[in-house]
Amino acid sequence: MLQSATELLGSELAEWKDVYAAAATRAQTGAFRSTAEALVRRVDLMAADAGALVAAEEEPPLPLPPPLEVGGSVGPTDAADFVTGSVALNRMHRAVNQLSFEERRNLIYGGDMIVP
Repeated sequence: MLQSATELLGSELAEWKDVYAAAATRAQTGAFRSTAEALVRRVDLMAADAGALVAAEEEPPLPLPPPLEVGGSVGPTDAADFVTGSVALNRMHRAVNQLSFEERRNLIYGGDMIVP
């Protein structure tokens, strides 16, 4: 199981390396860091004070981080593709209604053994 997981993650890292490299580069920009810090401050305020949630809703929305610009031959992606370490598994979860019965069963009962 460990070897299978290692191979799966290795192949996905190789396949999506341009996306990960672009995300690492973007994370070092001032625009991204200031937006991320502002989001963290707002979440910290809301966690510290329940009344801050109401105040935060009245504040102007925070700007979105700069878009991710990916080079190379990467196909279409979605941020939800990278919620966990497996793009294929994330896509299976989002398309569960389109999976066969066997694929759904494996997803529910054998998630740690799935090799998408």
